[in-house]
Amino acid sequence: MAPVRKAALVLTVTAMIAIGCRSSASDPEAAGPTTRPTDRPDDPDCPNQEAAIAESRTQGARAGDIDGDGSDDSVDLTVDPNGRQGCRAFVVVDTEGGRLAQEISDPDISFDLGLPSVESITPVDGRPGDEIVVRILAGASTLFVGLFTVYEDELERVQVAGQPQYGNLFPSGGSVGHLEGSDCSGEGIMISFAVPEGRHYKVTRTFYSLSATEAEPTHTEVALVRPRNLNRYPELGAPPFSNCPPEE
Repeated sequence: MAPVRKAALVLTVTAMIAIGCRSSASDPEAAGPTTRPTDRPDDPDCPNQEAAIAESRTQGARAGDIDGDGSDDSVDLTVDPNGRQGCRAFVVVDTEGGRLAQEISDPDISFDLGLPSVESITPVDGRPGDEIVVRILAGASTLFVGLFTVYEDELERVQVAGQPQYGNLFPSGGSVGHLEGSDCSGEGIMISFAVPEGRHYKVTRTFYSLSATEAEPTHTEVALVRPRNLNRYPELGAPPFSNCPPEE
């Protein structure tokens, strides 16, 4: 996080405490965003996929080595507004070996806000090839993204095991009543939540290891920190997966 953003974050949360030391019990946004994703979607069978990805894309293509062969691939999205639920948006990757595609099956995609869109292309799991971070849903103050990766020559979405609060979506952002972040952690993933507790923030970080295309929870760390010390957690208030180390 840039120094200016760090300072702004500290000033914001300090002002919140000065106003009244609101706890999560009295702040309706402290428990999370007002717009919440529904239960995790099933993998649909999309008969319109081939026709949809043959149409023009929703945005300019982005470049990145998604399949791990050392050369850039073309990444883009396409939307079919007439498709049935779960089959209205697709991630498309053109590689030297052919075209790969995967549906974005979330029922709550924020189409009215211009989503889905590609947030970034970044190495996440330590394996050859970059992952695609896709903006899918925007709540009142929180952004939710999906993570897509190539595994065994297929484009797949990373599935979050256990009982995650947001299914296969990764949160980022928040307000003074709740901060959320998703980022890399070693060769895995970390999801963080911070909510006011008295004059402190309760920060909960859950760590996941990546096996194939599934994120498995390994352990959780909980700490009470003063607002000025939230800078210890760079994932809070930063774009999702923005602190991932580059591939060697």
